[in-house]
Amino acid sequence: MPWDRPASKPGYAQVAQSWLSSMDDGADIYFVIRLSVNESCLGMAFIRGFRTPFAELGIYLPEEVHGRGFGKEALRGVTTWASKSLENRYVEFPVDEMDVRGVKIAESLQGSIVGRRANPKCSTVVYRLPLFRNAVEAALSDVFLEQ
Repeated sequence: MPWDRPASKPGYAQVAQSWLSSMDDGADIYFVIRLSVNESCLGMAFIRGFRTPFAELGIYLPEEVHGRGFGKEALRGVTTWASKSLENRYVEFPVDEMDVRGVKIAESLQGSIVGRRANPKCSTVVYRLPLFRNAVEAALSDVFLEQ
């Protein structure tokens, strides 16, 4: 993960304040991922640069909830929201190339590899995820992917 967790609660407060500032500026948007049965917070998903042609999708879930489908469900929800709210035709989703689950999520959302990045903590594969405006676009994409 290219992001380092803050070491203390005040550190988290600083990070959260920077996220709020970027939302106020219209640069980024953050979504809280909650468990539906009790509304407990599981993590977050976000779109950075969502008013730019190069919007980037991201997610953070602690390891103890990995492998239970929450990431896939959350990212599907965020891309559905983005398809209705953004002018973009796609978002980019960088994934640690060693993160098998992240790669599977990107592929399940019809992502295609458009690049690679070297980060201090990991090597990243960048997927481009299409944003469908309606069910017809989504159905057509399935037809063309099968060919």
